[in-house]
Amino acid sequence: MLKKKIQDVKKKTGRMARLMFVLFTIVFMFSSLFAQVNAASGKGVSTKVTLKIGKKSVTKKSYSLEKGKKIRLKVSVRGLKGKKKISYLSSDKKIVTITSKGIIRARKAGSAKIKVTVRSGKKKLTTWTRIKVMKKTAAKSKQTDNNGNSEGSQKQSKILVAYFSCTGTTKPLAECAAGYLEADQAPQICILL
Repeated sequence: MLKKKIQDVKKKTGRMARLMFVLFTIVFMFSSLFAQVNAASGKGVSTKVTLKIGKKSVTKKSYSLEKGKKIRLKVSVRGLKGKKKISYLSSDKKIVTITSKGIIRARKAGSAKIKVTVRSGKKKLTTWTRIKVMKKTAAKSKQTDNNGNSEGSQKQSKILVAYFSCTGTTKPLAECAAGYLEADQAPQICILL
């Protein structure tokens, strides 16, 4: 009788183990199928649009640009599958314009917001950056005099005078060097023996 009870318990546990194995297999199959559907639809994947000018990140930040200059706005998108369409819009085209390729041109002093929209299928992501256009810095005209000095600057020459005198000729040598300085023809290094 004891043998029969042990056999009954083994049959029940065997059936339970098989049933548990089948249930776990079904749950695993559905969960992996659900994960694949979510990945294909973009659910559960973080999506992000970042904007850069050069190496500087300008997403939702300001960037200063001098009037008349051009620069490229780089857009990178994370988390969207498929073909992406990127569009740009300037809040004030008199101040800043942007081409379909992302080339920003600073037209006149002021500030304008650039809105960037990325579309992929039914998904749409937007972000922005603000461009501050500064007036051009006044370019100083560089007029030079006969000696090559620009106007308003003074050329400063340094002379190294090395002398070796046993005969007391220090004073005439110094006067000679001073004569060169006054004539503005002094060499950079003057060695007198």
